[in-house]
Amino acid sequence: MRSMNLTKNAKFESVRKKAEQFLSTDWFMWICFLIACFITVLRVEVAGLLIFAAIICIILVFCEDVIIALEPFLLLCLCLIKCNNSYDEFIKMVWLIVPGAAAIIFHFNYYQRKLPHGELFRPLVAVTVAVTLGGLGKITAKEYFSLMPIFFTLGLGYGMLLFYNLMNSHIRRRENYSLPDKISKIMIIMGLFCCFMILEYYGEHLGKVLSTHGLLAFQWRNNASTFLIFALPFAFLRSIKSNHGWFWVGMLFYGCMMITGSRGGAIVGTAEVLMCVIALLCFDKRHRVHNLIIIAVGIVLFFVFFWDLIYFFRDMILRLLQIDDNEIRVKLMHRAVEDFRSNPLFGRGLGYFGNRDVHHSAKGALCWYHSSPFQVIGSFGIVGIAAYGYMFIARIVYFARRNTLTNKFIFIAYVGMQLMSLVNPGLFSPVPYLLMMTLLFVVMDKIKDDPEEIRLTGKAEKNLHGSKKKPARVKTKKTA
Repeated sequence: MRSMNLTKNAKFESVRKKAEQFLSTDWFMWICFLIACFITVLRVEVAGLLIFAAIICIILVFCEDVIIALEPFLLLCLCLIKCNNSYDEFIKMVWLIVPGAAAIIFHFNYYQRKLPHGELFRPLVAVTVAVTLGGLGKITAKEYFSLMPIFFTLGLGYGMLLFYNLMNSHIRRRENYSLPDKISKIMIIMGLFCCFMILEYYGEHLGKVLSTHGLLAFQWRNNASTFLIFALPFAFLRSIKSNHGWFWVGMLFYGCMMITGSRGGAIVGTAEVLMCVIALLCFDKRHRVHNLIIIAVGIVLFFVFFWDLIYFFRDMILRLLQIDDNEIRVKLMHRAVEDFRSNPLFGRGLGYFGNRDVHHSAKGALCWYHSSPFQVIGSFGIVGIAAYGYMFIARIVYFARRNTLTNKFIFIAYVGMQLMSLVNPGLFSPVPYLLMMTLLFVVMDKIKDDPEEIRLTGKAEKNLHGSKKKPARVKTKKTA
């Protein structure tokens, strides 16, 4: 019996390795991209959920490398951002949890590795405690143990802690590809698909755009902008590492972020582009003159078409200028302070829905404060402030100890997400945003010793500081 099992395993391993060899290729990533494009054009998001769920399950079974599942997962998440108020439709697909959970359990059992506690383990434990205790003394058992509050409590706490440990043990440098390049490609393809979704929507409503000479309003603009905040730095990173043409992909991401009409996306996207451009000028000596010319031409064109741009973006600009005490986000900030005062130590918890008089959240969603600092004080109180403050400082120290070229751009994405989270749930959405950020911090650690990464970082630092010439020694005659 034992020899038969070994034979079966040997056959499975043979098939598995061939499958993994194909699934880890760039070809497969572009196939997934095309599938996602067809799903968007045909408006078949439910079918898309089934297709990508099947692809992800196959990857988890046949691939030891969990990174391969990241791209189809992100494309699936993007496909679903259009599905607002679809709780009743997607709850019918809850049965997908069974094959999904089976594939996950199989993967981490068959390809099991030791689970070392990474440097961010303790800060994550602190956050888990704060999230779990949120609302203690005020929240009712019915509120606390409702479906969505439990999902978010586990997702932000114990679930993310487990995810961090699993990724920390399973993600590592590979012989068949460069981990920094793989992550960059995944993020860029995700960004390109997000741009496709935005441009496809504009193409579908082109008549309205031409008649109004203005932006289109659509519900999923904040989510689209958030995905592009993740993707944008990686395009600029690729322009340093390989072809300068990737610079224009980064600008495409920024342009698409602007035409979403998201106020947060416009402000944060602009800040993120400025950070990336400064990084380019500092670290990319090879294209420095080229980049300076592009920037100069861009500034000139901005002023030439200034009033045309103001008119096209007028609705977004007016919404930015009209923020006052009647703005929903401002009211929620005031309410967060009130909720903090009502239970200073633990806040009101994630299951508290007493703020629906200010903002009536969609079915199946929490009643967010739409700003991370106010979410912390309102939901988790003093315990949450301490835990999230600890996590914030720990992440900065973590990056400082792993300050490679790729990690600089990952950190720009992190800064962008923190800024976006000031006006949206952002990193309080465990899937996909916090999950993506947690994974990127794991990647930070895994690539710090990559030889190519070290070489490129050294070259970038040299471009920043300039080559220091050693002073010539003056020869002196010895005296007797």
